[in-house]
Amino acid sequence: MVNDAMNDIERSVFGGAWHGPALMELLSGVTAEQALLKPIAGAHSIGEITLHAAIWMELAKQAIDGHAIPPFGSFHDWIEPESTWESAVHRLEKAARELADAYADADPDEIVPGRHYDFEHLLTGVAQHNTYHAGQISMLKKLL
Repeated sequence: MVNDAMNDIERSVFGGAWHGPALMELLSGVTAEQALLKPIAGAHSIGEITLHAAIWMELAKQAIDGHAIPPFGSFHDWIEPESTWESAVHRLEKAARELADAYADADPDEIVPGRHYDFEHLLTGVAQHNTYHAGQISMLKKLL
C-alpha cells in the first residue's frame, strides 16, 4: 500500500493520473503574471495553490523525518509567491521528489507525529489534496 499511495502522489504531481492533468502538467506554460491573477474574487491564485500543495508535501516529509505536523490554524499553508514563479514551481517539484525519497523506507502503519492516523492515510490524503487543487488550477486556467 505504501507504494500505491506514493504512486498516487507522483501521478498527481508529475502525470499519468486517470482524472486528468497533474499539477506539473497544468503549470506548464503558466506565466508569472498568470500565476498571480485572481479571476475569481476571494479565490486563491494559481501561485498560491502551487505553494499550498508544496507546503503540505513538505509537512508530510517532515513528519516522516519525525517532526509533528502542527495543529491546523497554527501555521501558514496559504502564502503569496515570495520570489519568482519558477522557484514556486521548483518548490512543488522538489517537495514531491523529497517526499518520495523519504517515504521509500517508511512504515505505512506508523502513526504520523502530531496526528491520530498513520502514514498511509497521510499520503493518500496528500494525493487527494493534490488532485483537488489540480482541479482548481484547471478551472482557473480556463478563466485566464
